[in-house]
Amino acid sequence: MTRHGGKGFTLIEVLVALTIVALSGAVVYGALTTAFGSWSAGLVAGRRGQVAQIALDRISRQLKSTVPSTVKQNNRVVAAFDGDGDSVRFVTTAPAGGAPLAVVSYSVESGSEGKRFVYREYPWPDKDFWEPKEPWTEEEVPEIVDLAFVFRKAESDLAAEGGAGGEPGEEWKAGQSRDVPAEVEITIVVDGQGPPEDRSLKSIIPV
Repeated sequence: MTRHGGKGFTLIEVLVALTIVALSGAVVYGALTTAFGSWSAGLVAGRRGQVAQIALDRISRQLKSTVPSTVKQNNRVVAAFDGDGDSVRFVTTAPAGGAPLAVVSYSVESGSEGKRFVYREYPWPDKDFWEPKEPWTEEEVPEIVDLAFVFRKAESDLAAEGGAGGEPGEEWKAGQSRDVPAEVEITIVVDGQGPPEDRSLKSIIPV
């Protein structure tokens, strides 16, 4: 059968055209899926980075508002400031709960579902600074999966040890001084892919 002056399409031409349209649609869909996936991942990474910055800002503000209080431990008068590699607890005039004065703590604790970042507030003055009871406030931040602290000695500690003073020293330890640390180095690691150094936020805070 032949066409008589018409401009219609044969079945083969229609099938070829539909195949081209289908392939083009698949390519466009794949490109859009990749773009939206990247955009979504960027939003998630941005949120986690923002959460880490908010946490760092709060810790910084509270550390700068530390109250140089003292407590007794093993018959010694020492600073009411407790900290190790992955936790810190101190007295501040800038608690998040609105009280004028409180003991606050930050820690990363291991549980059945992995590590969890926990913030707590306790009343002050409190006779049990070293073993506090139930907190006023407790918050968890699932985006933060690790936390690290480095504490450096104050000038008075260095002078007492015979040092020249000036720059803060290393290895401040809780329960061994009447003075709080001169500065605290903080590293916050958020959840996500890639090595911890690519997901971390670090700052040195003067106390």
